Amino acid sequence: MDTTYFGRGFGVMVFKNSLDGVVLYKQYVRYETNALYLAGISEISRRGISIQGIVCDGLFGLFGDIPVFHQIQIVQRYLIRKPKSS
Repeated sequence: MDTTYFGRGFGVMVFKNSLDGVVLYKQYVRYETNALYLAGISEISRRGISIQGIVCDGLFGLFGDIPVFHQIQIVQRYLIRKPKSS
C-alpha cells in the first residue's frame, strides 16, 4: 500500500494484492494519514479478504497482528550489513 501524489493536495492511496496485482482498495486523498490507512484495511477486511502482511513505507504497530514489512527491509536483503573500507 502506498500513496502517490499528482501535484500538491491530490493523491491516490492504493492497496494492491501482491500476488496478482489486483487493486483491492483505492481512495483519492489530499494527504495520507494513519486513519485513512486504517480505514482502507478495515474496508478490505470487511469484504472478507484475508490480509497476510503489508508492505509500506512505515506505519509499524498500526495494524495490530498483521505483519508489516518496510520497503527498507527488502533493500537491506541485498546490502552488506557491515561494509569494510579499503
